[in-house]
Amino acid sequence: MNQPVTEDHSSVFSKGGGGTVFELSVQTAFIITLLLKGKVPGLPTGELNEVAFQTTRLGFHTDDLLIRVRSHQGEHKLLAQIKHNLSITSKNATFEEVMTAFWQDFINPAEFNPTLDRLLIIKSALSQADRQDTLTLLNWAKSKASAADFYLEVNRIDSKKKTLAIFSEVLQKVNAGVIVDDEQLWRFLRCLMVLDYDFSQESSQSKTNFLNLLELCKNRTASISASEIWDSIFAYVAELNKNGGSVTFESLQDQFFAAYFELARLHDSYISIKKLQDDSQAILGPLTDTIAGLHLPRPELRNRLAALLSSHSLTIVTGEPGTGKSAIIKEVVSELIPNTTVLTFKADQFNQSQLGQVFSGLGVSNSLVQLTACLAAIPQKVVFIDSLEKLLEGDPDNAFRQLMHFLNGIKGVSVVASSRTYAVELLIQKYALSNVSVLEVALLSEGEEGEFEQVLQAFPKLRPLASNPQIRHVLRSPKYLDFAVRWVNTTSDNLSELTLTRTMGL
Repeated sequence: MNQPVTEDHSSVFSKGGGGTVFELSVQTAFIITLLLKGKVPGLPTGELNEVAFQTTRLGFHTDDLLIRVRSHQGEHKLLAQIKHNLSITSKNATFEEVMTAFWQDFINPAEFNPTLDRLLIIKSALSQADRQDTLTLLNWAKSKASAADFYLEVNRIDSKKKTLAIFSEVLQKVNAGVIVDDEQLWRFLRCLMVLDYDFSQESSQSKTNFLNLLELCKNRTASISASEIWDSIFAYVAELNKNGGSVTFESLQDQFFAAYFELARLHDSYISIKKLQDDSQAILGPLTDTIAGLHLPRPELRNRLAALLSSHSLTIVTGEPGTGKSAIIKEVVSELIPNTTVLTFKADQFNQSQLGQVFSGLGVSNSLVQLTACLAAIPQKVVFIDSLEKLLEGDPDNAFRQLMHFLNGIKGVSVVASSRTYAVELLIQKYALSNVSVLEVALLSEGEEGEFEQVLQAFPKLRPLASNPQIRHVLRSPKYLDFAVRWVNTTSDNLSELTLTRTMGL
């Protein structure tokens, strides 16, 4: 067996060659994911079977990284290009090279299945435009049922139209000057993802997360440090990448560093994360985004929330009681952000003195360090906290403050919370919250084309109630409107004679 090799890479970026180190660091992260049987970004949960480098020898044009995963849906391939400082613009030559390779693989049915396979750009950092426009655009492509629905969404917002135009223009170049039609462009974007790792930073959060993961699953008898294990795998990857190699979990067991791992230690932590996911359904399950079966899409609200989740560490969704704050959050994290792990909590669960007490009460006995390492290994994750205003009842040094500090150490996690309007500023001040975005969910819109009129057209029995101005204001809240629709279908009362007090008492 090969022996451990350690090397300090901290100053490589200042000396040149940083792009190569970044690529090898990303590849090292995927080899560790293979060793730990972790989850691959953008693909369904399944068994990671193979990681391959320099894959033109296998018939692909995308050459930096190939991942093979088997899930309940079938065999998946993830083709990745790793570019240290890539700018997604129509004038960037490197971006054009990336799109050329992706496009040639995408249109090759012998090697690429758009239903199962994905294309991934891995960058060293996401720009504001990447977060607000590119990621949102790609999420829309995945969440829309047809190209027509996708373009209808995009054409409402100028910045998204401009981002789509970049992809359209570059793909026309790489497609021998032939315009890629709308249907094919949509299908291509459905397969495309963009992800960032900050391995180029001296205080890399990505590397810290992987080191924590290595420490968590390290064999108890191993005297080697997590950093030394990383460096050993890095050296192995450098040689593998140079020769264009590929590995499986089984073939890695012949390497000396495989003996450092004790996967059973990791298994317990993953079970705890799975339990928190399952418990989340008890909170999310009863939330509904329909009014007596009628769904109001509210696309602008959904899209603004999805964009804020990509660009802010904490988003507070606020509004009057019953406006559908929690329901819109559920809809966005379930539909607009694909392959996302969602952990949901009630805010009053954090009115305790210690975060460990909160998790213990939920049946999770793992340490915060263990949970941090496991969460960091999950590609996309959202933490949803319902009814944040209830934190005003607790001590400012309670478990919620500890939770935000805990989540701040995990790369790629977004926090979204629902709250009554009156509480937002008080919460921000009480807990010294920063990088907070606030999104208001208004009552249903009025007017001939408004949301409230859509409901009245669907349920005309409501019109006598809606003719009363006081009652009408209450009915513009989806929660109370749902109650009213169900009630009017069962009553024989003269609705035009009802008062607000009597109506609300039913």
